[in-house]
Amino acid sequence: MARPRRPERAGESRGAGAERTAAGRAPNADPYVAGLTLLAARDLTAAQLAERLRRRGFTPQAAEIAVRRLRREGALDDHRAATAFARHAMAVRRRGPARIARELAARGVEPSVAEAAITEALDGRGPEALLERSLDRRLSGPIESRAEFRRLYQYLLRQGFEGAMAAAALRRRAGGDAVPDE
Repeated sequence: MARPRRPERAGESRGAGAERTAAGRAPNADPYVAGLTLLAARDLTAAQLAERLRRRGFTPQAAEIAVRRLRREGALDDHRAATAFARHAMAVRRRGPARIARELAARGVEPSVAEAAITEALDGRGPEALLERSLDRRLSGPIESRAEFRRLYQYLLRQGFEGAMAAAALRRRAGGDAVPDE
């Protein structure tokens, strides 16, 4: 019967060829291979991948070379990553187009690429249908009070929906006294 392995302790060797640098990567590691490993887990934008490679201890120049090579080979595609993010944000998190655009910009996606990804993720549906699904998640019956109306309106704005569209959807679901005065 084989003995279970003893957990490694600080300062002990991991075996031949397994030395690590202070940055936690193997010496002379290839940023291209590290980039492929990161992309195997999930789609990333070029800016995200470059940042993660720098955090792993690669120089900015080495990270940029790896990013260019991965783009050239098709392993790294900002449009594909942005579309996957937008689909997830719409389907799971119930985000609206404006918020998704802001979040994609924060991930380093160009505005034109973000707009195309959002349009593709909407898949022919209008943002109104997305807003209704987001509202269904928060509301089980009619809106009972003005306070609830305002709270839901603020929620929809934070989710990235246009104010006029949010107000119209809430008015359709509101009871008589729940609609605030203009």
